[in-house]
Amino acid sequence: MISCPVCENKRAIGKVGSEQYFCWDCCVEFIIHGNETTVFSVESDGTLTLYLEPSDSILPFGSL
Repeated sequence: MISCPVCENKRAIGKVGSEQYFCWDCCVEFIIHGNETTVFSVESDGTLTLYLEPSDSILPFGSL
């Protein structure tokens, strides 16, 4: 059974295409190709962007 690489849930996974899945709990799409998994965030307009861990995407205050 496929599990989400972000939240590790196994119950809320839907198949989008060949080797491509969607997690309804954390709203990410992921592709499993062999031993490699690539995770994408689904943006508000429906486009996919490479998923960044929440801690990686937060900049310290004043760093801009």
